Amino acid sequence: MNHSCLTYDYKTGQIICSIYVILFVIGLSGNIVCGLSIIRSKLWFVPTYFFIINQCLADVLCLICIGFYTGFELFTVSPCSYVSDSSKYRTDKVMTFLLQMGWYPSGYFAVLLAFSRLIALKYNITYTQSIKKRHLLSAAFGVWAAVLGYYDVREFDHANDV
Repeated sequence: MNHSCLTYDYKTGQIICSIYVILFVIGLSGNIVCGLSIIRSKLWFVPTYFFIINQCLADVLCLICIGFYTGFELFTVSPCSYVSDSSKYRTDKVMTFLLQMGWYPSGYFAVLLAFSRLIALKYNITYTQSIKKRHLLSAAFGVWAAVLGYYDVREFDHANDV
């Protein structure tokens, strides 16, 4: 497998990676503040807020891999030489796993959030009574289990493919 890095001059790479690290810090702090404020106000079993908290968790997973990966790029002289090829391959697999674990649930929770708002429009008065906590937990568990079940964990064992 060819795991070649993009070629760019050092200054451009530093600027691009710095922008990504700034976005990582802003996004991570924004999602953490949003999630903690919902949990602190004890509204997290209201369907809309429950899906927003799961959305924040999925965003944090995406942001973690983006922040760490661009941090590696930013603080190394040569982006491809910070570790051996085998270790870089494993690092790429972990980062890909984290990105997928945040990317796909994020879309599914956006759909669930829209669906819950549609139910709220149709059943205005009985909205909170019609969607129980077990429905919310089942939906969230189903999304996370489906995404985890889809990912092939055996891909981490192919370190010799480099």
